[in-house]
Amino acid sequence: MVIALVNHKGGVGKTTCTLNIGAGLQRMGKSVLLIDADAQANLTTSVGLGYIELPSLADVLAERVSIQQAIKSEGRDIPIVPATLELAELEISLAAQLDGRERLKRALQPIRSEFDYILIDCPPTLHLLTDNALVAADEVYIPVMAEFMPMSGLVTLTKHIDRVQRSILNPSLKLAGIVLTRFNKQKVMCQTVQQELHERFPQELLNTVIRENVAIAEAYRMGTDVFQYQAKSNGAEDFTALCDEFLLRQNATETNVKRRNGNLVKETL
Repeated sequence: MVIALVNHKGGVGKTTCTLNIGAGLQRMGKSVLLIDADAQANLTTSVGLGYIELPSLADVLAERVSIQQAIKSEGRDIPIVPATLELAELEISLAAQLDGRERLKRALQPIRSEFDYILIDCPPTLHLLTDNALVAADEVYIPVMAEFMPMSGLVTLTKHIDRVQRSILNPSLKLAGIVLTRFNKQKVMCQTVQQELHERFPQELLNTVIRENVAIAEAYRMGTDVFQYQAKSNGAEDFTALCDEFLLRQNATETNVKRRNGNLVKETL
């Protein structure tokens, strides 16, 4: 399954969630591939790679190499397709191509069956690189920081996802979850944001929240995940719970796929 982690607001925890969900799922026996689709390459550096790692996702999208050639796995806990600054330049040239939004989807086809989960860390924009991730993905998860924010921003994002769903590019795309990050239950603001999200997105908002935790930030700076850095921290506990809920949702979806009149159909949960 291909999952895009998306939010056009920066600093909400997309990279942190991508890394630690991937690490948590791998600890649970799942095979995981990370893809850094952000020219800032934060996911690339957060796993301990240098900023310039070639070949990169830019080479894949430019069709200079296959995605298999861009995967960095030797000596790594989780394999990753890294990003470089070239992604920003490539986005401009791809915009002029008829298949510019389908490059990643096409590149992933040969390896989809090799991994249980392919997680894509998206840039903080709704431009072509994010569209590549949305067109390639089966599901979308939106990390949202627990602070007052214009609800219109989240509505704008969900409308963009809807447009991709309504297009011929990826009509099966599903908004599968919203993850509340940097949560502090002592702050009224956090509780208010949680309540507002629950009222607006009752099915999508996950029960698990990611609390403010210094171990998460320190692990990020050290180029590793929170489980490797401090396995008994609140951050590791929260991401374990998040992965448990994530897998429960996946299983619930699978059990709602019924054979009806000889055809497989997916029922709404």
